[in-house]
Amino acid sequence: RKNPSINSLAAIDRERLPYIFISYYERYSWPTFPLLILICLHGFRSLEQFQLIKMSSLRPDVRSGVTLVEVLMVIGIIGILLSLTTRAIQSARETARLTACKNQVRQVALSIEQFQTIHRIFPTNGGADPTSTLSDISGEKFQPSTVDFSVMQNFLWGVGQTSRPPKEQTGPWCYSILGQLEAETLIDRNSHDQEIKFYRCPSRYRDPPSAAIDDGYGRYFGGGLVFSKIDYCMNNQIATKLPKWTSAATVQDGMSHTILLGEKAFDPSVHKGSSWYWDEPVWIGGSKGTARSGEELLMDGPGIEFKDNWGSPHTTGIIFAFADGSTHTFHREISSELMAELVSPAE
Repeated sequence: RKNPSINSLAAIDRERLPYIFISYYERYSWPTFPLLILICLHGFRSLEQFQLIKMSSLRPDVRSGVTLVEVLMVIGIIGILLSLTTRAIQSARETARLTACKNQVRQVALSIEQFQTIHRIFPTNGGADPTSTLSDISGEKFQPSTVDFSVMQNFLWGVGQTSRPPKEQTGPWCYSILGQLEAETLIDRNSHDQEIKFYRCPSRYRDPPSAAIDDGYGRYFGGGLVFSKIDYCMNNQIATKLPKWTSAATVQDGMSHTILLGEKAFDPSVHKGSSWYWDEPVWIGGSKGTARSGEELLMDGPGIEFKDNWGSPHTTGIIFAFADGSTHTFHREISSELMAELVSPAE
């Protein structure tokens, strides 16, 4: 299969940063027309006021004052200026959040690369094992799982454990690289309920994490424990499920032409703080909540086809990191054929 060209990747990465490179006039020219009209009206009114003042010097009984029209003009001008300022502030904030999200994706990708350099394999997505258990709130051992009502099947999950070597790690990749992210204290303290900054998109609102509660989509066995979530997924053709694993040699298509990591699709009406449905936590291995390889790129929102797909709250697109550590923003119009090529590590 033919590798995507550098030009095609450059086309994918057209962020255009509208709030920086598009001039203020080009973006906000539409409200300037009523503003100019108001200024002209105010000019005519000022001329009229000048005539009245001139006449008042000759006729003491003529008094000048502020009319209702002038008050409305001032209020209109202030309203337009406030709307322009508010829009500009919101745009600047979203630009800052987008930059922060891209930096986080890059940092996570570099941590994965560092893990691969040390252990000579990519971190796996983990998987179920009878010995991979947790203690619930009553102290009894249990194995996490999800019953998916759409297929009426119970999926058993693994748990991150420091005692396991990389090729046998039952926890997901995002658990395995905590050391590279300098978050070892979370493992040492078993702080699975603490939010991890690098794993949360700044533009995406999530409910605070809470203990898993059954809903209309599935039944979740989480032992009453609270686990933090993640907004990014690895490519599950690289972060494979146990007992499989991959290495740099697996990426035959080239590191710069293979997706390593990206933002996952999110439905706020489904992915509540208490739900695990296609949104399993950071410490739970083997699920599609932490790894996927779909071909659709979606905007966050209710009713989207989030299963195995990618998505973000950013209007500019979805942020991805390639296996060489570079980051790109993909527009949602990208073809499914190109996405399939970029996800596949084989030629």
